[in-house]
Amino acid sequence: MWNLPITNCLLGYFDPGSGSLVLQALVGGSAGLMVFGSYVWKLVFGQFQHR
Repeated sequence: MWNLPITNCLLGYFDPGSGSLVLQALVGGSAGLMVFGSYVWKLVFGQFQHR
């Protein structure tokens, strides 16, 4: 077969602490975007209902 050297380069890893931090940031960020989107939705389309 091919006689090429196999190099396994380990650039980084997620331990449970940093993995939990990343997951928490993703969940919190998506919740924040949903709240902001709801605010903008009510702000923009709420003006059409009052006329």
